[in-house]
Amino acid sequence: MRLLGFALALLLAQWTEITGRIEKLGSHELRVDGMRISVTDTTMVIKGRTYHDLSPLVVGEQVRIKLDPHAEGRLVAQTISARATVAGTIIQASGEMLIIRPAPKRATVEPRSATTVHLNSNTVYAGTARQLAVGTEVEVVGWDVGYGEIDAARIAIYNGDLPMQGRPFRD
Repeated sequence: MRLLGFALALLLAQWTEITGRIEKLGSHELRVDGMRISVTDTTMVIKGRTYHDLSPLVVGEQVRIKLDPHAEGRLVAQTISARATVAGTIIQASGEMLIIRPAPKRATVEPRSATTVHLNSNTVYAGTARQLAVGTEVEVVGWDVGYGEIDAARIAIYNGDLPMQGRPFRD
């Protein structure tokens, strides 16, 4: 039994982040893809703004959970970010960041005139990162980090070399 506990602790120590769909919500825990995750009074929930309870989340919603690395033998959430999307036109581009002017009614983050998108080594592109230039039309799926900003998981590029017809996010 001790060996099993040690193996579980070793496995948990390697996890820093979980992504998945919420299956169940309680007052101090949630279940995501079969895993029970505890929340504390210091856990931050980010969905448009920052909360310190699970009230903005709903069953079935996709989330990214960053885990407390100091929780021994259990999964404890430090931050829970809701899935976020934005479609629009790039108005500023750098190596690690985009600023997008959202198309009308095509953003799940707080409505603003511009949304900041953070790129990282895990961002997946439908096309290539070199196509991300001012004037390019994109759709971004990622994680809400608050303040109208998104950590990009996937980016679709609509006026690149891909065989797309028109702009799919036009109203």
